[in-house]
Amino acid sequence: LALRPEFTTPALHRYMQEPGDGNVARWQFSGQIFEDDPASNRLDYERLSIGAELIGLGTDAAARLGADAEIIAMAAHGAHAAGVDNVRVVIGDVQLTRKLIASFELDPRTQNFLLRHVDALSDPALGKAYVLDQYDAFLIADGSLVSASDAVNPAESGQIQTILNSLLDATERGVTMGGRSQQDISRRLLRKYRHAAQRDQIVQVLDVLADWIQMGGAYAQALASMRSSAPLVERGSDQINGLAALVDTLEHYGVDVQDIELQPGLIRDWDYYTGIVFELYTGGAQHHIAGGGRYDELARLIGADREIPAVGFVYYVDALQTAISDLGDEGVRVFTLCSPQIETIEAVQWAQALRERAIAVRLLPSTAMATDAGDLTLTPSGALHYDDTDYAPEQADMLAAALKRASQ
Repeated sequence: LALRPEFTTPALHRYMQEPGDGNVARWQFSGQIFEDDPASNRLDYERLSIGAELIGLGTDAAARLGADAEIIAMAAHGAHAAGVDNVRVVIGDVQLTRKLIASFELDPRTQNFLLRHVDALSDPALGKAYVLDQYDAFLIADGSLVSASDAVNPAESGQIQTILNSLLDATERGVTMGGRSQQDISRRLLRKYRHAAQRDQIVQVLDVLADWIQMGGAYAQALASMRSSAPLVERGSDQINGLAALVDTLEHYGVDVQDIELQPGLIRDWDYYTGIVFELYTGGAQHHIAGGGRYDELARLIGADREIPAVGFVYYVDALQTAISDLGDEGVRVFTLCSPQIETIEAVQWAQALRERAIAVRLLPSTAMATDAGDLTLTPSGALHYDDTDYAPEQADMLAAALKRASQ
């Protein structure tokens, strides 16, 4: 038994099983997922997940940019269509972050560690001290940081041998210490030696990343800050120009540039993101309603022999519903349809008919409230009673028009 944590990986796996090469898939998904979120106070792990994936479009940079813009615009416009105003689009680029970290020539494990902890630098309760503590714990736990196949340069070898000889002088030379051979001890010393040497470098990286994160903010100002940063321009000019081109394309999709922010430190939770990442907020940082990004390398991780261009997003339905309800009268009006039983066929048919006509309807049994408390009431004849008028099923258009007028 396995509980599904998300839809992206299964969607990509299905795409890989499809016949043909180079096909473009535009898929939507909706269903239950299960996640253990330490930051959540909820006791249940089941969530409703809704979103879309665009797979196979992106053989060149222009095509990838177009796919990124299509997905981001779809997410933003979908939130507006659901009744959420003041949607803020926050965009980052994981590849730019990777390049900045890689420029310090750290080992791959340390680079991945830093990538996973970038967001902690922007948290006042955590910051650099927290990341350094986590780094120390990471090195203690990661005994494979130096393997038997690791090369030791002459300078390291000489210093380590000096230390080792001093230790062995305390015992009979050549005898193992604590059951460990000289080779085992050398590797352990090498790990500690590199740890001490690398820690100062980690501090430098964290200082650079902390300054970099501070560049985030409103699009125009953030872009200017990024372009004025010599380290960024030197290592990631292509990504910076790509962000500008992406925002230009989003404007053509009708996304207001005033609603767009750049956040260099945006990484997102899943490790498979490789390029553009984004999140949607409303009500300041109160409601995080959607997120997504590009994940071209995921295909290799699940068995493909090549990268597959892919980008997608997901709505966080709980937060989206809360944001809509918080809008009060400014949001979409939801009409209540009361019926003797919520599963009554006529009630379901009426609800679907009105939803198809862009009317938001929720079903409630009439026993849950006074019959006259609902906006719409199902009569014994199957008609729907609204505002002193009974509407037959064939009058659904007329009823929808009346409800739209009432919503204005």
